[in-house]
Amino acid sequence: MDCAKKKKYFNYLLFDGHLIAVTASANRSKGARGPEQWQPDKQDYWCKYAVNWITVKDNWSLTATANEWDALVNMLDTCPNDVVIEGSGAQPTAEPAPVTPPPESQPTPDGPGCDQAQADVNSAPAGELDRIIHIGPVRAADMINLRPFNSVDDLTRISGIGPARLADIKARV
Repeated sequence: MDCAKKKKYFNYLLFDGHLIAVTASANRSKGARGPEQWQPDKQDYWCKYAVNWITVKDNWSLTATANEWDALVNMLDTCPNDVVIEGSGAQPTAEPAPVTPPPESQPTPDGPGCDQAQADVNSAPAGELDRIIHIGPVRAADMINLRPFNSVDDLTRISGIGPARLADIKARV
């Protein structure tokens, strides 16, 4: 995925299943692992999780490994009804929902592209987080404990990140 597309992906909030608020312990449990290595504890959520995962993959034209796909199919088997996955950015039909516009149609904020100072604050390990300006090893550990973040402004929940440092971080997003 190129830098501009990564930027859109990390900041995309129009599909409710793209970024899901969870407890810090659930976020640490999952980490950056895909469905082939991690599934939600509650099997009654597997269907929705798999549908959301596939929808995000489809909306962003991402591929899946064979093991990842096998795990998703296994989770889809828990759905109460047949699930039809429609292409071209449409959401799967496990639950009625409006079609999400493709990410390419969303405006991209002006600013620099990807660089070494950018990381996904909700999934990156501490070693990547401390590359962000004003985030060192201690703040990276705080970030991991405070996850998830719903916006860049949520970074003010980290001790020592006030308006001035937040402005510096935003200037590089």
